Amino acid sequence: MKFLLASLLCVSSAYASDLCTRYENNTRYFTAIETVADYLGYELNQLCNHPSFLDIEVQPSRVITRNGEVQPHVKVQFHKNYESCYYKVRDEDKAITESRCYSTY
Repeated sequence: MKFLLASLLCVSSAYASDLCTRYENNTRYFTAIETVADYLGYELNQLCNHPSFLDIEVQPSRVITRNGEVQPHVKVQFHKNYESCYYKVRDEDKAITESRCYSTY
């Protein structure tokens, strides 16, 4: 019985460690995560299971140009213990138009 319980805990924690699974059914968000992984030089699996990431947050965003043009983006944010970083991916051409890291202190 103890072995079964330990096995279930290991399997569930391994599944929970993949921070990208909740975005798999959203093509727009998942493509943005893939774009950022490529930009950072990671395989998607490496990025989604990175040991220093506490969470990966993905949400819609936009950038308004000086000419007033609204460009739809997706913001991909990685939360760590003492730092967060985000990358804005433009929907039109999957280009990263902005990136920033900041301290959460």
